[in-house]
Amino acid sequence: MEETRLSAVKDGHQELTDALKCIQQNGYCWWRVGISFDFFNRILIRTLEGDSSKFDGYLENVELFYGHEISYEDFVEHRPKEGDWPKEIFPTHKYLKVVKVVITEIPISSVIIEKTGDVLDSTRLWQTTPLLFDFSDF
Repeated sequence: MEETRLSAVKDGHQELTDALKCIQQNGYCWWRVGISFDFFNRILIRTLEGDSSKFDGYLENVELFYGHEISYEDFVEHRPKEGDWPKEIFPTHKYLKVVKVVITEIPISSVIIEKTGDVLDSTRLWQTTPLLFDFSDF
């Protein structure tokens, strides 16, 4: 089991697909996360208003940067070209340097809440909750 967090996005499957294409073309992709987000090697991704019983996949990350630490040229080159991805860098926001995307349906029942050992359920899908997940199964 590995410690992780979740991130909720507008359309998990589509955003993961866009990021995967970007990585295949450019080697990595910048993915914006919340200002209070901490670094984790892998982040589970779910659709915000979608089926709350599953995740759409996960990201593998190598580093976390503030927007002001990324050059504009690097940012534009390593952002998805398709979709509605913002082209501007927000200096105080954080960005993950994503090197791998895995698109697969992951039941939330396979994720454990680190603090209690309880199985994650749809009433506790908070981005700050420390989670445990066995990524080797997916």
